[in-house]
Amino acid sequence: MSADSESSALPKIWHDVVDTYLDLLEASPAKEARLVLENLASLAPPRGYQEPRILSSGLRLLAQCCHENAEPGVIQAVFASLTSLSRPAAKDTARTVRKLILMNHLSDAMYIIDWHIREHWHHGVPPPSRGLMHTVMIQMKTVEQVLRMRPPPEPGRFIATPALYAEYATALSKLGTLLSENYLPLVPAHKEDITWLVKHLTHFYTLEYDVPSTSEAQASIYRAVPEFLHRLPCGRDPNAASVKSRSSLPKPSCQADRAEFFLPVLSERTYNVLVQYALQHAEQPQWCRLVLEHMMHERNPPIVPDAVTANILLQQANKRHMPDLALHALEWGACPLSPDEPSVPTEMSSQRLLAHLDDALREENTFRVEVTPQADVTKLTSRI
Repeated sequence: MSADSESSALPKIWHDVVDTYLDLLEASPAKEARLVLENLASLAPPRGYQEPRILSSGLRLLAQCCHENAEPGVIQAVFASLTSLSRPAAKDTARTVRKLILMNHLSDAMYIIDWHIREHWHHGVPPPSRGLMHTVMIQMKTVEQVLRMRPPPEPGRFIATPALYAEYATALSKLGTLLSENYLPLVPAHKEDITWLVKHLTHFYTLEYDVPSTSEAQASIYRAVPEFLHRLPCGRDPNAASVKSRSSLPKPSCQADRAEFFLPVLSERTYNVLVQYALQHAEQPQWCRLVLEHMMHERNPPIVPDAVTANILLQQANKRHMPDLALHALEWGACPLSPDEPSVPTEMSSQRLLAHLDDALREENTFRVEVTPQADVTKLTSRI
């Protein structure tokens, strides 16, 4: 048989193999069907092979496993097999993912959402809908509140348990990784903010649960914000003439390009949370300078810190003995911008603020604040 005839026979052979496996999958209970799909995926289909029946059968199996409340790991295994054989769209899995979220199977839901978000940036397909991401936010907030309050058991309500904490921690670590790798935010700040996510990441340590199985997730959560604030979204125009003259154009699949050109810029609320985190939780004043400098110079368009920022700086300056910064925060907070003035910093105001912060960092009375070029993640984790 010639090489051409062999290559033409491959699709027919593979089609027959797929039909055989899918017939068996559709006739089997969910537990056995999952193994059939995994075995089919292990055969490694020819590159570019597409069979619509694989997608429809795989999605039905995924929904069935969700409906039957499958054991931990099953949903992720089924979805991994499905994505190795086809490319489901975010809208194809939205109903199942929403059900997983409401069942508090947060780790399974985020496993699927994570895949769709990465597909969006690397292959240009639509991301998960705003409605679905809003459902994630609401349920994460609800679970976090339950874990924090530890309410007594009541009929019809879920309670704080190590298993719920593990689900929450794993899902939060997935979201934190997406944030630190510049896959989030997906939408402009005025439409839906990510302040809630930054807050949950920076306050995670206060939950104080001892669940050894979540140690990797915890470490990932503690790394997320320090990594993110070194790569904050800039909002520059990828179609600007200066950019188009480059030898290579910006690509959404490149992390640096996502941060510089494609991600929506942050809101004032998010910047304020990062300032508070840098000074109060991480005790890294040079991170505070980094955030403020980005806010007033790197962000497009730049924005001036507001009265909330001044209050945060004043409180932390007094607590950490930074008199120069405290005086400037008082002066700044006493003269807020009027609502009619544009929220754009003047060169003088931004230079003065950063100069005061530099002076405070040089003062000998900042001995209580650990100052290092790069924070040691282990120290940060143990301290917070």
